[in-house]
Amino acid sequence: MSRTIQWAVMAVLASVVAVGVVLGGEGGDPAIAVAERLACPVCDGESVAASQTEVARSMLTRIRTLEAEGLSESEILDWFEARYGPEIILDPPLDLGGILLWAIPALAAAGGIAVVLRLRARSTESVVVGADPDDGPDPVATAEPTPDTRRLDGRAIAGLAIVAVGLVAAAFAIGSFLEPRAAGTPISGDIIAPTNLESISDETLAATIASFADDPDVPSEQLNGMRLALAERYFEAGDFRSATTVFQDVLAGGPTASQASEALGRLGWVLWVNGEPDAAEAALGQAIDTFDGNGEARYFLAMILLDLERGSEAVPLLEALAADPNVPGELQPEIEAMLEAARAAA
Repeated sequence: MSRTIQWAVMAVLASVVAVGVVLGGEGGDPAIAVAERLACPVCDGESVAASQTEVARSMLTRIRTLEAEGLSESEILDWFEARYGPEIILDPPLDLGGILLWAIPALAAAGGIAVVLRLRARSTESVVVGADPDDGPDPVATAEPTPDTRRLDGRAIAGLAIVAVGLVAAAFAIGSFLEPRAAGTPISGDIIAPTNLESISDETLAATIASFADDPDVPSEQLNGMRLALAERYFEAGDFRSATTVFQDVLAGGPTASQASEALGRLGWVLWVNGEPDAAEAALGQAIDTFDGNGEARYFLAMILLDLERGSEAVPLLEALAADPNVPGELQPEIEAMLEAARAAA
């Protein structure tokens, strides 16, 4: 293979890569391109562009609004990062993994070119043994390549293959961030998006809720679901003040019956802990009336009634819990013991 052909092949490969990269950045919906670089904060490993949730759709609408206001792509990404935190961005992080992501294809291409140049330099130094330069070209040598020459051409072809692989890898690494990416396709440099609400920080979840609190396009049921998830974290951590604020937001935000019942039940327990038994009993009773399937509210109220030495009133609550198939099995022994104590006190 002549040097001209080898360099022509490399030029063609480089041109294909360049054209692909350039075309990757043209056309398409700019808002979708930005949405592909944002993680849906309430989804299972999806970008905003790929997600079908109302939250993601609202984020896409917000992207279009910011574009209409004249913000650039980087400014829009900064806007979301300031509100959701750095994990909302799907670009490769500036750590060792992110550096290697971009460096490996370039190193592969450079290595392939180095192999070709080295082999070509060696081939030009080869001479036909015993030939006299003044006698002209050896007819035997020029008629058929020697095994060494064929081996060099094979190595040169291998070097070109390395170059091709490196260039294709580079095109994929670069082009995957310039072209809108379809759901389910390999995404170079993608980070793992939040898999569920438990996998993101309290701050990010609170920022998500605040961003969509006044957005009419986000269903109240979905927004209240996020609120309850955040309030439960506060509740389990003993931060009753923060939990109370969020539970009140749920009750004011058009909740479903089960959501309202959950918020009322947890608020009832907070009131009991804070030394307000009458208010606690009222809240827990309202929680049960609002959604009859709230076993937790029955459990809390039964505990309070037993503590107030009103065992006869706790009996029907505990009997309902003992017969409820949704109550975890590990709680049944405790409920049976409470029921026995309530009957004895009655």
